[in-house]
Amino acid sequence: MTRLTSIEKGGYYAFPDEHLPALAALFTPAQQGGKLLDPCAGEGRALKHLAEAWNLKPYANELDTQRAAACQRLFGPTQAVQGDMYQLRGSIGAFVGVWCNPPYTWDATGSDKRRELSMVKHAWKWLQPDGWMLWAVY
Repeated sequence: MTRLTSIEKGGYYAFPDEHLPALAALFTPAQQGGKLLDPCAGEGRALKHLAEAWNLKPYANELDTQRAAACQRLFGPTQAVQGDMYQLRGSIGAFVGVWCNPPYTWDATGSDKRRELSMVKHAWKWLQPDGWMLWAVY
């Protein structure tokens, strides 16, 4: 994909659906339940698959309005919101897992120089101690 195309779609790369079963198989389902957050949820397909496989309640945030609407159709308005993840409000340490597939691009203003790295660092606060941060790196 060309850089211009990547910029046009906001650095959005959906995690391939065909890889979701293999990813889900890396963890056993939670016996006690819990919550799974995707702060850059796209259309929510990955979050839906992983939450069902792991017996977790899904929570989604997506910046793009069309993709956020797809999330709200999947999860409802109390579990899916549209907005900037840096403005997202959630309880610190509330999630047993964070699935993070952030936009991929350079960040000239940040200290990390990559947007995805700064987003993963930002999302870490929502993770419980001993929770799992899952970061899709392409």
